[in-house]
Amino acid sequence: MIDLGSRHHRRAFMLMELVGALLLVAVAMTMATGLLRSSFRLARAAKAPHPARLTTDRVLGTLRADVWNSYEIRAGDERTVVLRQPEAHSVIWRVLPDPGVLERTRLKAADVLWTDRWPLAEADLRFRRDGPYLVVVPATGGERTFFSQLALLRGQQP
Repeated sequence: MIDLGSRHHRRAFMLMELVGALLLVAVAMTMATGLLRSSFRLARAAKAPHPARLTTDRVLGTLRADVWNSYEIRAGDERTVVLRQPEAHSVIWRVLPDPGVLERTRLKAADVLWTDRWPLAEADLRFRRDGPYLVVVPATGGERTFFSQLALLRGQQP
């Protein structure tokens, strides 16, 4: 009897082996694509600013500008600060008893020009005056200090 296996060397893959290899590659690519998509989605979600945090940053930016343009800072209590500005303007910042509401009232002489209210993530803010500086203290910690250029020019010492 003649042994055909010993004379014949396998030179190519069989069709079933190729189909199996393609199936494994397809499964691996499907898994990698799903993993890649979910990682891109997570990265996009992490970069997107949280709306409450964005509001807090925008409001504190407005407060910083008000303090910068004030020549006098008066802290009535730890929840209210009055900022005197040129041309008989004043800005009153007040933390309202409602949880998470900060109010800004713009006055000219005794007339209310407008009032803004913002809900904040850092609901419990405290104000403290320190010479030409206004220190904002959130309940979560991490003081933020704003200074008045006009108060410094008038010679108020820190």
